Amino acid sequence: MFRLAKSSISDSAGGSVDIQLEAYDLSRTVARDKFISPYVIETGMNIIDAIKTILARTFPDLSYDAISTTRTTTAPRLCDVVDDPWDAVTELALSLGCDIYFDVEGWMVIAPPTDIDALPTPDFTYIEGERCTMIDLARVFTDEPGFNGIVLTGESPGDELPAVRAVAWDEEPTSATYHLGPYGEVPQFLTDQLIKATEEAQATADQLLRNLLGFSAQLSITGIVNPAYEAGQVVEVVRARSHVSGLDAMDAFNVPRDASLTLRQKRVQGGGRIASARIRRVPVLRIDVSGEKLISCPGIGAATGR
Repeated sequence: MFRLAKSSISDSAGGSVDIQLEAYDLSRTVARDKFISPYVIETGMNIIDAIKTILARTFPDLSYDAISTTRTTTAPRLCDVVDDPWDAVTELALSLGCDIYFDVEGWMVIAPPTDIDALPTPDFTYIEGERCTMIDLARVFTDEPGFNGIVLTGESPGDELPAVRAVAWDEEPTSATYHLGPYGEVPQFLTDQLIKATEEAQATADQLLRNLLGFSAQLSITGIVNPAYEAGQVVEVVRARSHVSGLDAMDAFNVPRDASLTLRQKRVQGGGRIASARIRRVPVLRIDVSGEKLISCPGIGAATGR
């Protein structure tokens, strides 16, 4: 679900009328609804309830697809005047190891990132050969920032509990970022004031690592528009000449009359594991309705989906 933010029309002599629409998902509406007075999340408030309360300022009747948790705040949390409410709920969700985003039907999703290895089949496939609508692809691997570990410290103010600490590494020996391999250890250090127990810290660190890994490998493809796409869905891409064969999570996509996708790679056939994917809602959707553009590419081209 998107809200229209901008429309433009261009009309040239002897040419066609081009109409361009620019729309944003509902997170932008939340972000623009800044706090106009100090906002306090009280001690002992359930974190999911705290997220819902902030979002209710903007959308009082949202539908939720959210995990349940017993984790609560241990001290008052202050959101100052002009602070961004979307940043506030994103930070709260992150403390649970969750992504937060609006899905295509406008539901508010608060859930851990997709574990590609746990899925039985991909949502869509781009496999070279007949009826494939993939037009081209590009693959990039970089070691910047290249984190392959999380060192998380839980410091819960407002109680007398000592700080807790958890460490999570890329433990897959076949991964390019395996922490005991040639790549070495490149940790990201984080502190969270909502975590009180070692078990909570370890569970959150594991989820954050799943979010983190995968940003070293990126695959972009261009293909014919598929309106069924959602960020985070799993796509199988196979192109032998480019040595691309594996499962990827959809990170971002544009939907004009011809479309492109950005994918974060998780694993490669033969047991190799590059990384997991972070799922994020696409912040802006651009739709070009100037006229249908059909693309054919014998031997490479179309996606099949379920």
